[in-house]
Amino acid sequence: MALNERENFAISLFAVIDRKKVDPSIELPETFAEHLQMYMQQDLGIECLSLRFLRSEQEVMMVMNGVPEKSLAALLALADVQKTELFRYERDDEERVTLTPIRVNPQ
Repeated sequence: MALNERENFAISLFAVIDRKKVDPSIELPETFAEHLQMYMQQDLGIECLSLRFLRSEQEVMMVMNGVPEKSLAALLALADVQKTELFRYERDDEERVTLTPIRVNPQ
């Protein structure tokens, strides 16, 4: 990633919230995303321009738009500690979303 370039990532909501506390079939309020974005920045050191949710039948993903390079280490650490995958998020059009797993090989 080039200096000052920002990318979009997705990680399971359940990396930061107990799975028992959220029903994936219910739409989550936008204010919850805003509060979660503040928490991630202040407590985890993960900045993004915006955070929103992407739901499937069994999973709720946090889509973080505009993540700066300086936040990548914390984001990778979160995925590692929570034993979940981190994805690069790309949207081709209104309906087509691509989630590409980011593989980190331990040295």
